[in-house]
This record gives sequence, structure tokens and C-alpha cells, in this order.
Amino acid sequence: MKPNVFSRRDAASRQPIRMLRRSILLPSLVMALLVTTGCNRTASVDLSPLADMARSGAMEITKRVNQSHAFLASDVLPHPEVEAAFTGIAPPEGATVPWQTTPYIAAAVFGADGEVKQVLPRASDAFADMLKEAAGAEPPVGDLVIVPNTTAFTLGMHVERPAGGRLAALLDVDRVILDGVLVPLARGAHGVAFLANHEGRILLSIHPSLAAVPLERLGLRLPEPGKAVTGQAEIAGEPHYVGLARGGAPNGWIVGVATPTTSAVEPAKE
Repeated sequence: MKPNVFSRRDAASRQPIRMLRRSILLPSLVMALLVTTGCNRTASVDLSPLADMARSGAMEITKRVNQSHAFLASDVLPHPEVEAAFTGIAPPEGATVPWQTTPYIAAAVFGADGEVKQVLPRASDAFADMLKEAAGAEPPVGDLVIVPNTTAFTLGMHVERPAGGRLAALLDVDRVILDGVLVPLARGAHGVAFLANHEGRILLSIHPSLAAVPLERLGLRLPEPGKAVTGQAEIAGEPHYVGLARGGAPNGWIVGVATPTTSAVEPAKE
């Protein structure tokens, strides 16, 4: 899901917002599966690099989500445009949040009564229901808001306003997680990368055939919190080696990295 709601940029904003760092994730290990051969000439594969890549992906996603939540509190909440939405007092001329440089697709201001006061930017009114879920979610970080009748999802988060009220936002998952983490992981593995929820249902992947697929259907076992496992699965009709890692955060997300078995194993030399 990648709605085009980043339509406003105001370089003259009196309180510019720092752009969230979007460095490309570099896998902790070069994707090189180690092949050993025994006396029976049967090749075995060390899949630990895949597990390590999945683990680094899970850590990177958690870091980016935490950064986005901190950014919402430190830079967006005190901005004059947002404060004006709470108070109803017009902001200074030119005091517009440069939403295009933030990691959110939409945000909303909620009063002390829990009702929406204003959706920001105004072009994103369609996200009002999801923002209500994000504003009421506990815990405030890491709540997955599944879009009804689709296989897409976004991630809701909120922060409290000291003077009363709450600011909620929906993360731009495509930019922060898909493009920022999963695509580089897939390139490093010369294969596929995906994100699944705590139950093992795939939420986000660069391969459309994996959308909403349970990991158990692929024959993969789920890792314990903070752990990684490896296995094999058929993806798009092709056998793959797979590394899975579950982060230690309460959301229990699972990151998977897969590479075709044909690219991982070289024929044994006579």
C-alpha cells in the first residue's frame, strides 16, 4: 500500500522537520552460503548466513519503527501546524509540516475526548478509521493495523500531548520497511525477503505470491522470540533455502530471507 499523500513540501517552514535517516540496509554478511562435501559426495549447506541476514533485518525494522515513533514526538508533535490543530488557533504563515520528508502516510490530532479534531495532511481523510485504531492501540508502538479486505497493512503509532490530546500517525511501510529493509535483504540474498506477523502470516514481501501466506503452509517452523531458524520452502514453484528471525520486541514480527537452492549450491567437483 503506497497512497500518494505526500503532496506538500514547504521549504520556508519556520520549523523544518529533520528527514528520518533512510540509509540502505547493508546485510551483516555477504550472501555466500558455504558448501562442504563429504566422502559420499553429498553437498551440505551452511544456512547460518541466511539466519544472520534475517536477524539483522528484524533488528533494523525495530530500529526504524522506534526512530519513527521518537520522531513523531520530538519533531511533529510540537510543530506549529500540529499545535494549531489541537488549539484551533491559526498557525503562523508558512508554518506547514513538510509531510513529504516524514516517514508517515497520514497523521491525525485527537482531542482529550478521543475524537478526531483534524487529519493531516487534509488529503488523507480516507485514513481516518485506521488513525482511530492507531490512536487507541496499546501498546502505542508496533500495533499492526490490517487494511480490511486487502493483504496490505500499515503500522499505527501515537504519542500523548502534555497539554491534553493525542497525535497518531500511520507509517509509510513501503518506504521505511519494504524499500528500506526488505528490498536490500532480497538483493543481498539474490532471492526473496518478507515480513510476517507473530502468527507467521506474511504481511509484506517483494514477491506477490507470498502475500498473506502462512509460513506453516510453506513448511517453515516459526522461530522463538529473539531466535532464528532455517529451512527449505517452495516459492513460486522453485525450491529455496530460508532463514527466519523473530525480533525480541512485543510485536513478535518475523523476517524471512530466501535464496534459490540452485544459486546456493555448486555441483561437487570430481
